[in-house]
Amino acid sequence: MTRTMRGVCGAVLLLGVLGLPMVALGQSDLTVQSFNCPGGNTRCFRVHANTTSASVTLNGDVVAAGGYKVAYVFAHPNYMRVNSSNVQAPIAGAGPATINAVGPLYHRPGVAGTFVGVSIVSNTALTGTGAAHAEAIRFDGTTAVATGLTAVIGAGLTNTQYAATTQARGLDIFTASEGVGCRMTVDSAATPTNAILACTVIVAY
Repeated sequence: MTRTMRGVCGAVLLLGVLGLPMVALGQSDLTVQSFNCPGGNTRCFRVHANTTSASVTLNGDVVAAGGYKVAYVFAHPNYMRVNSSNVQAPIAGAGPATINAVGPLYHRPGVAGTFVGVSIVSNTALTGTGAAHAEAIRFDGTTAVATGLTAVIGAGLTNTQYAATTQARGLDIFTASEGVGCRMTVDSAATPTNAILACTVIVAY
């Protein structure tokens, strides 16, 4: 038997001892390590040496349950605007310290995504009989489009200072050419009038 033949036989014998199937030599789906599901032989998780051996294409995107989530924060540069309806809040920190000037009203991520949550927060609990509402919106060009995804705080409600609302991904989407923003509605009876509000819109990619 030649040295080459002995080498081939040795490799075959090693595969047999390790319990690896011979057909694996010709497969493109070679795994580095496999983990079986509890109580069975089904593979739940496999680690591949690279994208080629996995027979898939990975381009850097995060592919996972729930997606890759990002929070965008919006806030008026001054106190909350009492007796206001659907006033768009600028990006937090982008507005000058004057009520007569407004910073940018929306983020434009440049990729498509979906709205999964919105929250509203005040630096102090609201009193009186009014409430403050925050709604996640998308911008189609320069037009604000409602999503209906809102969070509310107010005296007599469950939440007087912090509130958040979430929803499943895919219900409200935005395209790569659209923006992400927030608008607020504050009742006339909301107090204290010097409360400071901020809104956070959570999206998933």
